[in-house]
Amino acid sequence: MFEGKSYEVILTNMLDRVPNTIDKRQGSIIYDALAPAAAELAQSYIDLDLILNNAFADTAENIYLDKKCSEIGITRISASKTIQKGVFTGTEGSALDIDIGSRFTAVNSSVNFIAIEKIANGQYKMQCEIAGSIGNTVTGQLIPISYIEGLQTANLTEILILGEDIEDDNSLRQRYYSKVKNIEKDGNVAQYVEWANEYSGIGNVKVFPIWNGNNTVKVSILNSNNDIASTELINSFQEFLDPNKEGLGEGVAPIGAIVTVTTATYKNINIVATVNVAEGYTLTQAQQATQLAIGNYFRNEISYKKNVVSYFTIGTVLTNLNEIESIVSLTLNGGNSDITLLTEEIPNLNSLTLTEST
Repeated sequence: MFEGKSYEVILTNMLDRVPNTIDKRQGSIIYDALAPAAAELAQSYIDLDLILNNAFADTAENIYLDKKCSEIGITRISASKTIQKGVFTGTEGSALDIDIGSRFTAVNSSVNFIAIEKIANGQYKMQCEIAGSIGNTVTGQLIPISYIEGLQTANLTEILILGEDIEDDNSLRQRYYSKVKNIEKDGNVAQYVEWANEYSGIGNVKVFPIWNGNNTVKVSILNSNNDIASTELINSFQEFLDPNKEGLGEGVAPIGAIVTVTTATYKNINIVATVNVAEGYTLTQAQQATQLAIGNYFRNEISYKKNVVSYFTIGTVLTNLNEIESIVSLTLNGGNSDITLLTEEIPNLNSLTLTEST
């Protein structure tokens, strides 16, 4: 807004106000007196521009965006810790119970996990000690920090709840606009969406009012990767909304609202394509790039956002890759048309067959 208030412009304007009968050349007394003041004024305009930008949600950043969002009751979601399933065995491969609070270090990593809850004999919920997504990248063998008698093997086998990094500005800003545009009140659809958006570990969400008769609400959630939510995440959010699905108002849902939390099912997508591989790349590289790009497209553009996997868009995704020069043929599940998803289905790349045109 103040781009025209540069040091040079300010100094020129100041010198223009000095009578021409006075020496105004660089190095003169009046020039040297005005130059520092012009520099300070220019810096003030820079500061004013920053203040102005941070006064609006569209351009505010960091703590200033936090302050703007707090005006309507929205706070930035903190980083959360990964929870994985840990499996422990003793002699002859038998299940071994460990103490709650036992700490382990992942092999080839500096990340530690601590046992927080028993699932079954020899199986525990293991929470990463560091908040954020770093715990999602760790798998496999664990080493006990303190000696555990009889322990033969310790392994992380499955992510139960994904850890998330602290919410970034774009996500927080989107929630701000969502709340401003969609007034959530008294358990309407917008409020259930807002509860899901604010809950750690949840990605996209769908809400189905009166899905099983009067006073029933179904909330279908995905995890933060917009994939099928784990049983642990479903149960945790169920407890938050309406424990025991009784509508007694013991969670955040209003009295009388019987809430059921579910997740999606997969619609398997099989892609077969013949392509011309771009110069300098191999078919293997093209296959890997395609798999990654299609996965990102499914998660970011389709899952609980659209009900159609577009044949045309799949082709566009492929041709936009550096590794692929052109497409000769393409089929989705054996056909060349769009694939329609049910309301609680998300696409899953079941198979990708890429061959090079001869």
